[in-house]
Parts: sequence; structure tokens; C-alpha cells
Amino acid sequence: MKINLYEIKHLFISKKNLDDNFIFDSEDIFIDSRIITKNKIFIALKGKNFNANSFIPEVMKQNPKMVVTDNNDLNEGPFLNVECTNKFFMELASFILNKLKAKKIGITGSNGKTTTKELITFFLKNKFPNKVLSTIGNFNNDIGLPLTIMSAKGNEEFVVLEMGTNHPGEIEILADVVKPNISIITNIGDAHIGNYKNQRAIAQEKKNIFKFLKADDFKIIDGKNKFLSELNDSPGKLFLTSEEKSGNEVLNYQNSHGREVNLNYHTESVIIECPIDGEHNKQNLILACAAIIKLGFSLSSLKDGWLNFTSIDGRFKKTILNSGAELIDDSYNSNPESMKSAIDYLSKINNKKKILILGDMGELGENSGHYHEKIVSKINNSNLDIVYGMGLEIEKAFKKNKGKNLYIFHDKSELIKIIQPLLSMNVIILIKASRFMNFDTIVRDIKELK
Repeated sequence: MKINLYEIKHLFISKKNLDDNFIFDSEDIFIDSRIITKNKIFIALKGKNFNANSFIPEVMKQNPKMVVTDNNDLNEGPFLNVECTNKFFMELASFILNKLKAKKIGITGSNGKTTTKELITFFLKNKFPNKVLSTIGNFNNDIGLPLTIMSAKGNEEFVVLEMGTNHPGEIEILADVVKPNISIITNIGDAHIGNYKNQRAIAQEKKNIFKFLKADDFKIIDGKNKFLSELNDSPGKLFLTSEEKSGNEVLNYQNSHGREVNLNYHTESVIIECPIDGEHNKQNLILACAAIIKLGFSLSSLKDGWLNFTSIDGRFKKTILNSGAELIDDSYNSNPESMKSAIDYLSKINNKKKILILGDMGELGENSGHYHEKIVSKINNSNLDIVYGMGLEIEKAFKKNKGKNLYIFHDKSELIKIIQPLLSMNVIILIKASRFMNFDTIVRDIKELK
């Protein structure tokens, strides 16, 4: 988006070697000094372990169009001096969204944020090509969310933004920047519970996505959420998704066979097919449908809204290997709820040899051992054929809950050698772990097997 410096004069203290009518493009903004090129803009952000002001001398060698800094001692080159670069970064993102005047959807939750975001974005982009801005990858924190917003072209009519948190207070900061018209909480679970007292504390954190809703804005919550009454004690109109209730502000759903979901709203009814396997993904689709309805689309328009949709890498993405075996890549992240869903999905498959490769779940705090033991107990009560585990917590849990066909490996290449002779048409493999385990490398190596 093109921005005139005069438009944002309230966001900075002073400028040096910049014309009053200086115009820049928000797409040219960089925060990584290592990749900035000529005629781009550098914002010198600060973090716990770095101060990007120290990189400015190297940045200046690239002849930037402008450098944003809170170091007032710098004189050479085109500088914008601000009170705090991080604050400026967030405020500029908020300014861009206000200038767009687009409908804004905010999404948070313990699981399903990215998939719900992708489903909404896919539907809207089919209807309005080049008019939709959405979170890039998993850019859902106080750095990633503003970077996504900086990529705006200026003609967007819809903005779909994911908001993540791993510490208290983060959702409120992000919601304040976005100020959504429609806010979604996918669910409340144990993800990042190591940084919170309990699930109720997580619910209170997620609830902040509703804090800046206006009276006519909507908050979308599934009726099965056990914190529904607490979450609903917030601004905005409630739009409920429910298997049991119906009404003017309820999207009623019934799970049918396979991927089908029956939706009912007012006098309309439609059966749609979820483009991704898994009961948890049906719930993501239903929440996406609720948001789209509140954007003004009819229920019937949803029927063919996800033709040719494919999930993204690491998010329950299916691949048929050269051997004919089926691989499900769910390696991007993991927590107790999503791990249980993955086990349930794999367990229900018939006529195939079922192999689960799992790694440690992160950010579970002092109860991490307990959560891993519960997962292993669930595995032992399932009908999975073989389970391979890697990680300190999984290994300890395996040893406490010894079951048949549970194997620990310590080296990824060792696992690949074990897996290769097992691959055939009648085999399905699901790979799941928290991101720090880097199980995407296992996915890559298995895909490369002949």
C-alpha cells in the first residue's frame, strides 16, 4: 500500500533527509537486516536478545529508501525517528487496516486456527480474486501479524488474520491492532498450558479477541465449548455453531457419513463436503462457514466453495507415496487435543496397516510428563498397528506405559531405514509432533523413498 509520510506524521517524532511528500510502499518494509536490498525500508525492531539499531550501519550500505529508528543520534541517510520502533510497527499496521476499510476476520484458539483461516481465505479468493489479505503462513504473533498487514496492496475488501499466543496479554495486543468485525475462537485446549495456570486462564486470554468488537460485530463460538458462558461475557453479538440449538443467530450442523456435514440456517439447508479428513477439520469448516455467512453469503453458496482445496504442509496434508502408501503430514505442531484427534482418526481407518510416528509435545509445563503418559495410554487402547516415538518425554512415557508395538528411535535416519520396507499400498502413516522436533524432515525423507 502506498503511504504518504504526511499521513502518518502522528506516528513519528522527526525525520531526517526525507521530503515532506515522501511516499513509500508498505510492501517494501523489512525487519531483517540480512535480506534488505536497495531502495527498501528497514524498521529497527528490538527483542529480548537483540536491538536492530546495531545493524543500521550494515543496512546503510544497501542504500535503503528509509530507516525507522528510535536512536536519535543517527544523522546520515534518510531516517524516521520514533519513540519506539516496535510500537511504530504495530501502529503502522493498524493505520494500514483502517485505510483499507475492509471486512476483518480474526481467528484464535488452541487448535485449528490456521486451517480455519485457510478455509475462509480459499472461499473468499475464489469469489474475489486479488481482494483478500490473509495471514502469511503462521505469521500470527506481534511480528508476523504486522508483516502480513504490510503486504497489503490497497484494494483488499477482506482481511483474514490468525492470532496466536504463548503468553498472557498477547491476544489483546493483536486484537487492538486488527479490531476485527468478526472474531472466532476455534476451541480451548491445553496448547501452551505451561505458560498459563489452567484452561480457564487460556480461555480468558483467547477471550480478548472479542474485546474490541462493536455492538454490531460478531463473535463466533462453538456451542460445545465448555467455557461458552465466560467467553460470551464480552462485546459483540454471539453467533453460535451448534448440533443441538437453532435460531436466528445459530448455524446448526449435523455430522453425516465420511466428510459430509449438514448445515441448517434459518430456512436453508445444505450438505457440504469437508475437503480435509478428520472430525477436527469438520469443526474448522463449520466455523469457517459461520464467518462466511456473517459476511453476507447465503448457505447455498457454500456447497461448492472448497472444490480443489488442499491443506498446507504440516497440517494434516495427505500424499500418496511412490510405493502406494498414504502419508499424512501433521508435523507442524502438536498438543494433547490435536494428538488425540490424530489417534482417533487413524484408529477408525479399516483395511490398512496403521503406523503412527510421534514426537514430543512442547510448552506443557510441569505437567508435560502427565500429558505424554495420557497420550501413550490412549495409544495402548487404540487399534494402531505400530507406533514409533522420538523425544525425551515420549521415551519416558513409553517406558512407564509399555505396550505392544511401541518403539523408540533416537535417530531420524534410523527410522527411515525401518520404515522403508514397510511401505506398500495397504499402509497409512501419520506423522505428528511439536514444531521444535523438526519432524518435517522425516516427512521429506519418507517422500523421497523409492
